[in-house]
Amino acid sequence: MDPRRYEANVVLKDGGSVQFRAIRPDDRERLRSLLGRVSSESLYFRFFGLKRKLSEDDLVKLTDLDFFREAALVATLRGEGEERIVGVGRYSAIDPPGEPLRRAEVAFLVEDAHQGRGIGTLLMEHLAPIARSRGITEFEADVLGENNRMLEVFQKSGFVIQRSFESGVFLQREVKGGVEALVGVTTDPTFGPLVVAGLGGVLVELLKEVSFRLTPVSDLDAEEMVEKLRSKRLLDGYRGAPPADRAALLAVIQRISALVEVIPELLELDLNPVKILPPGKGAIVVDGRMRIGPLPA
Repeated sequence: MDPRRYEANVVLKDGGSVQFRAIRPDDRERLRSLLGRVSSESLYFRFFGLKRKLSEDDLVKLTDLDFFREAALVATLRGEGEERIVGVGRYSAIDPPGEPLRRAEVAFLVEDAHQGRGIGTLLMEHLAPIARSRGITEFEADVLGENNRMLEVFQKSGFVIQRSFESGVFLQREVKGGVEALVGVTTDPTFGPLVVAGLGGVLVELLKEVSFRLTPVSDLDAEEMVEKLRSKRLLDGYRGAPPADRAALLAVIQRISALVEVIPELLELDLNPVKILPPGKGAIVVDGRMRIGPLPA
């Protein structure tokens, strides 16, 4: 199906329904009307500043898209014979022209009266397959830290939240698939810092299957830590799942060991989950916490 002709009738979580469709050049006035109805707060979160009035050039750029490097879907309602846009979601490729597409920025705006109905999350779900059909596998978005509704949209859509400390902005990156692992550090009062590793991500706490090694951890030590885990079969592609980048997991374990050597004040570190991607794709830390303390006397 040509994405420029995309249409879908969607049932919302409150039982209501809207139509999702591709944005069109004739949506300029509908988009202008949407901006006139949303609150100043919503505009601020969308544009990082007040931008209620768009020029004709702005409207053309927002509605006349190629649906390759840029695409947008609108959520619409009909009433009294008129179609009204109540939400819009878009992506814009950030890879340089001429290079294969891989990454894109995404942005969403939902009319205040319809926020909380799940429109933003569903726009994300419908926009993602269009982006993937163009080769885009990673989404990023700049979201102000206080924009809790937008952060919830990304969380519910399976996006990983990575904090950027520039201007209180959050970076959202999509990480699909992979084997979840735990890698961390704990400090034993007798032996000192220990590197810990396990597979299963958050399920490690339930399975209680982890390996420990005193620092420094060599490449052979890291290999033995993984080999001792009964869940190591997950790395080989368990039950039809694709195999994972075992070398990347070993590298993370060794780097954490090296971190302890460099920062002796590091008493605890919990990276969980760490997504171990397919071979050659590396690993990505999804969430982590640490505890720093004074050096031992």
